[in-house]
Amino acid sequence: VLEAAKYLGPGVEIELIGGTQEELKALGPLPQNVRWAGPVAYHKVPDILQRWHAALLPLDSDLFGEKLCNPLKLWDYRAVGLPLIAADVGSLHEVIAPQQAQWYPPGDPKALAQAIHNSLGPPSRAKKRSLRSWRTRALELLPVLEAAVALINEAIGAPGKTLELDRVSRQSLGNAASLRELVAEIQAGKVNVL
Repeated sequence: VLEAAKYLGPGVEIELIGGTQEELKALGPLPQNVRWAGPVAYHKVPDILQRWHAALLPLDSDLFGEKLCNPLKLWDYRAVGLPLIAADVGSLHEVIAPQQAQWYPPGDPKALAQAIHNSLGPPSRAKKRSLRSWRTRALELLPVLEAAVALINEAIGAPGKTLELDRVSRQSLGNAASLRELVAEIQAGKVNVL
């Protein structure tokens, strides 16, 4: 992000929120167009976001960025209708439609700067702001969870035994790298099913 800031034209500023003084020092000197707001109380975040023109979701192309991340800040950004600038990683493609963000390849500061410029362009070029509520997201996830439960129940295959989402131990779910692995653990008897 700091490297991309060097490619932004005059008048384009980046505001960083959160982190500690130690993390800030580790970044080294900030470019003149980057400002650090420091830690912000959660109830004050919407007021800060209201003054922004776009919001950045910077992730790396690693296991966390590709498979494990669902950043809460995304939902804050959407709640106030900010255009999104998103790292082109798998986990973000699961929750953001292609046309709902300016995408950039992780690790490419020039492409990130261009995505920032594109998100700030004239309204004809800017992505339409997309509002989604937590309820909308829950309704989107419900069929996925129901399908997962159906698949797991099919794998169990024993009459009278069914999986209930809230009864699978959190540790087993946390250790399973995928639904297929979780099904295999159930079949092997490693996960208790009621």
